[in-house]
Amino acid sequence: MWYIYSSRQGNHYPLELGYRAVDSWEIRHNYELVSRWCQEGCESYGSGGCPPWAPPFAAWQEHYPYAVLLFARFFCRYQPDRYTHSKMLYLRYRFPDIILSRLFSSLGYQVQGSIKEDIVFLNSGHCMGCGQAECNFLRGYNYCLNPVKRTYAIGATGIESAQMLQQVFGIQLQWISESNQEVSSITKLMGLLCKQRKIQNRILDEMIGNLNALSCSSWKIPGPEYQDALSRLL
Repeated sequence: MWYIYSSRQGNHYPLELGYRAVDSWEIRHNYELVSRWCQEGCESYGSGGCPPWAPPFAAWQEHYPYAVLLFARFFCRYQPDRYTHSKMLYLRYRFPDIILSRLFSSLGYQVQGSIKEDIVFLNSGHCMGCGQAECNFLRGYNYCLNPVKRTYAIGATGIESAQMLQQVFGIQLQWISESNQEVSSITKLMGLLCKQRKIQNRILDEMIGNLNALSCSSWKIPGPEYQDALSRLL
């Protein structure tokens, strides 16, 4: 499905979004391998939602046997030209990354708050529970200042996001690098874990309503105004 993300500046970006129910045993994970990747290449390593603080996915599988995986994809053709043609490689993926991360953070908290059940929210990236404030773990402390809002990055638990995107959604993840600077899209994955099948079904059934409840949603899906706005953007 298409989702229109409305920024705080009043700009609108079409994203491809999808979600699917899976059983937790279907989710591929390798905590040691992914943690090593994080340590070697991610500046968020050591923050409260990332290794080595994030628990391995295996610790959750038995207690949360049901899951909903979601992806969101930003097609680079909809990115402002100043980012698309930037000489700084970092800026070429940073803009879509910010939008996708904000969407998933808002949506995850919205689902948890609306369903009010024991749901584990695995975010697409580092924990954003304290907003723009520096994580307390990165300041040298070993406790969270906002545990109610604390989330773990889906990859930080050892889940192999690239493999799950391919396995569940048929999406081949694209990577920007010095040798591959032209990609057509940036994609992120998030997960919601729960203890009962009926809660899993509720997450699916109420997803559109929860998307419509977000502050970054300017038009109600699937209303006529939404369809008109989408046709102008695509």
